[in-house]
Amino acid sequence: MKRKISSVFVLLFLAFSFLSLASEAGAIDDQIGISDKKLFDGGFAGMAVVYSQQPYSGIDDKLMGIPFISLEYERAFIKGTTLGYYFSPKNKALRFAIVSSVNFAGYDAEDSDDLKGMEDRDWGIDGGMKIDWKTGYCNFNLDILSDVSFKSEGQMAKLSVSKNFFKNAFVPRFGIIWQSADRVDYYYGVRENEVTPKRGYYSPDSDVEYFFGVRSGFLLTDNLSLMADVQANFLGKEAKDSPIVDKNCLLKYMFGISYRF
Repeated sequence: MKRKISSVFVLLFLAFSFLSLASEAGAIDDQIGISDKKLFDGGFAGMAVVYSQQPYSGIDDKLMGIPFISLEYERAFIKGTTLGYYFSPKNKALRFAIVSSVNFAGYDAEDSDDLKGMEDRDWGIDGGMKIDWKTGYCNFNLDILSDVSFKSEGQMAKLSVSKNFFKNAFVPRFGIIWQSADRVDYYYGVRENEVTPKRGYYSPDSDVEYFFGVRSGFLLTDNLSLMADVQANFLGKEAKDSPIVDKNCLLKYMFGISYRF
């Protein structure tokens, strides 16, 4: 309980910090005469440092440096680890796309003494459809995906709502994620051959989790930006009840620099 409360306080503190940064960024934009520019518009690429908490008992949190890119050419696009193709042009408020993305969930059992006797749970590839809707007040995004790499063989649906402030310099978001029973069982279940005196058999059902995040940026020049992102994922009941899970809330932080082209 204390861990969950402290995680929420950290998230709120960072959110208010990013809001202050975004306000300052907007003022500086006006001063240097590039107020018509918007952060994260068009294509951009860069490098980032990512820290992410892991849900599994005894598994260390991850800290890594990663390159990233966001680019849309005509109707084809790449955004992070997602590839896709829109069926309508960029100026449309409502857009449909087919997508494929990498799912980095899972673990190596040898990385934790608490997971000894478990089989590895591998990352996979998801494929499906994406719907983006810009209403003028906020943005809605819906992803409906299925594992196409024959790992979990499960499905998921993710609905998120975001709002842009200060020309995209401050973008809060929240959303909900539904996962099928096959998907939850693969990543959080305990099979009969994995049972130990301290770890019972566990076959979870479908599950729902929630998330809240904030993205912020600081425009250094017309093309160069600093960026930061923080997100909290609140695991669903089926995941939290797993005997191999020891966290209820997972925090993920990202800090990087990007170049817009």
